[in-house]
Amino acid sequence: MPYPTAKVLVLDIDGGIVESSFLAKASVNPVVSRILSLTPMLKKLALTLVETGETILETKYEITEEMDHICRDYEHVGIITDRSFEGLRYILREQLTLLQYMSFIQVRETSSYKRKKLRYGPKIWETKAIKPHEWVLDNLIDFAEAKEIGRHDVLICDYDPEFRFMAKTLGFRVYPDETIDIPAVYPTSIERRVALSF
Repeated sequence: MPYPTAKVLVLDIDGGIVESSFLAKASVNPVVSRILSLTPMLKKLALTLVETGETILETKYEITEEMDHICRDYEHVGIITDRSFEGLRYILREQLTLLQYMSFIQVRETSSYKRKKLRYGPKIWETKAIKPHEWVLDNLIDFAEAKEIGRHDVLICDYDPEFRFMAKTLGFRVYPDETIDIPAVYPTSIERRVALSF
């Protein structure tokens, strides 16, 4: 999948690196996305159940074929996912070497006290917030500022329309971008619903 040019490319595991996962299919549905965004505790529970189910059923996923090229075509590539550290390790299993090309990886914080370490790749960020909460992007904002990269040079690729809309309100570019232009001030709920309906 060709992405527009940017200095920083941000992908989600589900829908970005792995296109056919259950979570990717669920997040494409705007109704499911909206319900889960309004009930973060339910979303965290659902994520935990899906990750547990994948482990029990030994679900295997294929990494998008273009990932090697994508990782080399951008100055910085990172992952922001609602998956836990354990979920990330499980879904990538044999393809963990892919992470050596990443500039950052952000996962959902869990109660697991295991040391968060990968053989390849960068230090991992953890966050209690989940998409579409704007706090999910705090680490990315700090990263871009430290590298002196403007938000307009950061492209966030995510299937969740609520998260894309929120990212766009903070000045990031999003893909796919199906929303109407967003006003400079955070929009009202009516404007938000109208934008998400396009």
